[in-house]
Amino acid sequence: MRVHLLGLRQTLPRYPMRTPLACLVSALAALALASACGGDDDGAPTPLTPAASLTYHRDVRPIVEANCVGCHSPEGGAFSMQYDPAEWQNGAPSWAGSAAAAVASGAMPPWMPDEACRPLKGSRRLAPEQVQAFIDWRAGGFQPGDEASYVARSVPLPAGNDDAPPTFEATPEAAYQPDASQPDDYRCFLLPFEFAEETYVQGSNVVPGVRSIVHHVLLYLVPPTEVARTLERDQAEPGLGYTCFGGPGAGSTNVGGWVPGSVPQRLPEDSAIVVPAGARIVMQVHYNVHAQPPGEPLPADLTKAALWAMPAGRRPTHRVEVLPLAHLGLSIAANDPRSVQERVFTMPMDGEIVSATAHMHLRGTKIRARLEPAGAAPACLLDIPQWDFDWQQAYALPDDAYVPVKAGDKVRLTCEYDNSKENQPVINGKQEEPRPIAWGEGTLDEMCLMYVSVRAPFEAAPQRCGGFAACASACPAGSGKCFVDCSIDSGGQCPSCLLSGVARCAPAHCPLEGLALQQCLRDCGGGIECLMGPCADESDAFFGCMAPHVASGACDADVGACGARPADAAP
Repeated sequence: MRVHLLGLRQTLPRYPMRTPLACLVSALAALALASACGGDDDGAPTPLTPAASLTYHRDVRPIVEANCVGCHSPEGGAFSMQYDPAEWQNGAPSWAGSAAAAVASGAMPPWMPDEACRPLKGSRRLAPEQVQAFIDWRAGGFQPGDEASYVARSVPLPAGNDDAPPTFEATPEAAYQPDASQPDDYRCFLLPFEFAEETYVQGSNVVPGVRSIVHHVLLYLVPPTEVARTLERDQAEPGLGYTCFGGPGAGSTNVGGWVPGSVPQRLPEDSAIVVPAGARIVMQVHYNVHAQPPGEPLPADLTKAALWAMPAGRRPTHRVEVLPLAHLGLSIAANDPRSVQERVFTMPMDGEIVSATAHMHLRGTKIRARLEPAGAAPACLLDIPQWDFDWQQAYALPDDAYVPVKAGDKVRLTCEYDNSKENQPVINGKQEEPRPIAWGEGTLDEMCLMYVSVRAPFEAAPQRCGGFAACASACPAGSGKCFVDCSIDSGGQCPSCLLSGVARCAPAHCPLEGLALQQCLRDCGGGIECLMGPCADESDAFFGCMAPHVASGACDADVGACGARPADAAP
């Protein structure tokens, strides 16, 4: 496993997973995806001087301040590189050698996408002359130079960003003590954000309380119709929050989150995620309990979430839909050093892609998404050629380079994994044996997931299942698997919207099949991996039974908002 230790990549056992030196810029810093952790500088070249005379203050410090201290600061997620006179009293500080080596090797600043795919905002790559400055400074013995020679480099924030405080900021009502009896503790906390009127969210930031055990955090919008049920679920379970392995149980619209390497997120200035009046926000935190060293007690966590919204009275010109494209049918064979998994999704709406976020777990090696528009040449959307779990983030497209899409266009998602014996996780000092791996919520399972953020005109109605109708019309009679596959391939919010709606409609039409599936899911532990694996037969029977009722319109009260009725049965 490649991990970052004092800025160096080293080969270590893949597990236990300690949260890395993640770039987490303060919420009062740049809200754009072009983070202070090495965003674009002002373009001024670093003057090259002979190695012997190159100094920290004149030649290196301006690069560090402009590109590194967003992460490497007392408030960041890594050791501090901010200038501290006390560190220089006895020569160069301890980080100088490792920082220079990491920059020279290209390991730092971290920037994972292949820029040959397409231009992206906020690249953290240093210019060749800046890399050479670190090399020459090291060759000259890390000379400090004259502090008076330091000239700060201007790093203007992208348009529309400022240091305004968040509109909403909250934590759970108390710190949560993760459950040490399970390797992966998924906990949901209903945050005290109140939306008295329709609100337009443009930015988000999540700050994990204990990064060593927080695997990821997701913020979900709970629609007004689901708030009461979510409150009941929260109150029915003892302790803080409620268990939510597999999902929060209400709503699927993502409004923010955190994974290792994340930076604060910011949407285009004229665009926003629409939060209806009366909605709530639930924060799902995945605690990777195995990451805690054996014998050490689990610390209590208090993760903080913040949202930035448009001022009252303003409305966006565009709404943003975050579409999760998830290849749930993963099948990675034991001992396979190069397992390639691929799935094609149908875009459910017209609009413009403004950002993309890739996600896999520990055995992932590559992930890429390719747009395949109808009647046009395929185009690379995002390519991470060397996946590193330690560095994940949303990648924003430049304002003048959004990617237009039409409902029906395809997105091909390809993920590669190394499941060889040499690449197995180490738990409590013992390396695991290779085993078949499928999609799963646990850290030791895998995912193949791409979030695609699409903006459309504000007045356009959201399309949740745009590609489902044509797909489902071609399904064999009684094939529940085809029904589920069509919802997944349609991408976006289709699976959550459609499958939960079908479940609400089921008692009047397929009660026995519904009870059988419900019991199997309960025994399995819930989650989509149960639906696709141990409960596949029950799932096939249930959705095969329900498919004609959906087609006839009998379930429109429950699934009408999904746009899910096959075309040949439309009124």
